[in-house]
Amino acid sequence: IALTPEVEKWDIIRYVTGQNFRKDTKLIRGDIKADSKRLFNNFVKNELEPEIQKQIVTKFNREKNGYVKPNWTMLPVIVQDMAKLWKGTFKLSQTQMDGISFLVNKGTGLLAWGVGVGKTLGLAVATKANMDKGWTKRPLFIVPDATVESTWIDTIHNVFPGVKINNLEGLQANVRARLTKERGDVSNWIKDGEITIITHTGILQLGFKPDEIIEATKDVKDAIWDEDRASTARAGEVQDTKIDEILGRAQRFTTSVMLTDLGIDHVSVDEVHNFRKVFQGVKPEEVEYDEKTGEVKKIKSRGFGGTIGGTPAIKAQQLFLITQYIQKRNNGRNVFLASATPVENQATEVYNILSYVARDRMKQMGFININDFLATFANYVTETDRDLRGEPVDREIMMSFNNLQALQSLIKEFFDVQEDTTLVRPQRHVMTPHLQMGELQAKFLDQIQTMLGAKDKIVDESMQVEGETEMFNETNSEKGGKKEEGLFLKASTYSISNSLSPFFVYNLMAEEEGLVFEDSKEHGEKLRKFLVDKYGEEELMKRIIKESPKLRYALEAARITKKDKKTKAFGNFIYMGTQGVPFHPMIARYFAKELGYKEGEVVH
Repeated sequence: IALTPEVEKWDIIRYVTGQNFRKDTKLIRGDIKADSKRLFNNFVKNELEPEIQKQIVTKFNREKNGYVKPNWTMLPVIVQDMAKLWKGTFKLSQTQMDGISFLVNKGTGLLAWGVGVGKTLGLAVATKANMDKGWTKRPLFIVPDATVESTWIDTIHNVFPGVKINNLEGLQANVRARLTKERGDVSNWIKDGEITIITHTGILQLGFKPDEIIEATKDVKDAIWDEDRASTARAGEVQDTKIDEILGRAQRFTTSVMLTDLGIDHVSVDEVHNFRKVFQGVKPEEVEYDEKTGEVKKIKSRGFGGTIGGTPAIKAQQLFLITQYIQKRNNGRNVFLASATPVENQATEVYNILSYVARDRMKQMGFININDFLATFANYVTETDRDLRGEPVDREIMMSFNNLQALQSLIKEFFDVQEDTTLVRPQRHVMTPHLQMGELQAKFLDQIQTMLGAKDKIVDESMQVEGETEMFNETNSEKGGKKEEGLFLKASTYSISNSLSPFFVYNLMAEEEGLVFEDSKEHGEKLRKFLVDKYGEEELMKRIIKESPKLRYALEAARITKKDKKTKAFGNFIYMGTQGVPFHPMIARYFAKELGYKEGEVVH
């Protein structure tokens, strides 16, 4: 089987045995990984004995495809003391009853219901049913800060008027003082049979006792530990440090309020997508240390190039500790989650959300840590991307899912994905206006197209984007095609900004105004200040609106909806992404004035 050009046999051997990549392979690492996978698949299909192939298939299907989803509608759930009247005659829909049965009987899972199906009601009723069965005595609802009073307390109070509700809010100092005054010691704050609510940020205040921290260490180690990378004492110390870092971050803001003292034995989490950044893909790095000082001297990349999954969130890691604590003490049960959009199209997010409710199941399937999960279900390649300033960077990009049937089976086991077909939704009209390009936009577009046509020329320094280095020069390109990639990415960035407003193409606009940037930092802010000083804010905004068809259209659309009695109460939302950020406050002020909004009614 032929290898991709420039990939050598030894590149494959280094990759599959966990050794360092050879030098000058940065641009072909995605090809190395793809060739390795292709060779392995060929070996399994064409080289192994049929009997061994059959054993592999049987083992894979038993571990990863062996789940049959029960018909939860056949398992009745009894809920006591539920109101008969609320917003008219109160009755659960069939979709809601099925989801509630799924949570209560399975004991842990996620309601991935579409908007309008009733996640709040479903989560509340399922939790109360769990209480009625005696499987939980002191449930804790973890909900978005803004929905505590208006959504959760209101819903629970109306549906279960006989249940006492404790509002811990964000466990601020004044709340702790009030509870101490009213009920005394922390262990008396919550009583059996009561429902307690805390905000997303409030869980950061909850602490663990020393023996529970030791237990939590095992859970975190289980989720991220890589035996291959910890084969040496020093490498093991690196992973131990990472575990301590996670625990330290998660417990950074804790108070004297201990989860154990509160007696919490169940958690129901609303909008759990706000907690989907728990773990990164483990950095496959080889660390070299100075023999005298013991400090890191060099880090070499192995396998996945860099971290995968974004920066972990402290509250997500804290929630992981809480969910593992609850399940260990309740036979793997009593964690209910809800979100209309639990994950985006990333394998790391799927793993992170599943880690809250399916850690034991994933270990049974052979996914001991996040890298095991990624290796089975995600296809990552190294590609050139651009950062927020338009600079080309090499990143690990997830191209597709692997073993999709097994992944879908795992998700279906723990996610109840539903859309209620009985819901009558407003008719939606999609309008696609065709806007005429402005004069300055057309001029800049010609310059951008000229830039793309001049691939063999060194980019002039005055045309560089913010923070751009000489990486587009021929002398610094790692390969012959690197300069072309850089030019294309820069032109693409310019084009996106120009499509919203030519004023947001900072370097071209500066050249148009005769402004020269002396350094490569904060071009947008410097340009804005220069233009405000030259024209004044009001006159500048008139010029921006005149030369920006999209902003002009947005302003007129907002004017119409503000006057329309049917849409007046809903307001307007205008999204401009990362283009022209230094100009956003000024645009907000201009729109507020033009549309007649009062101070405080426009937020940017």
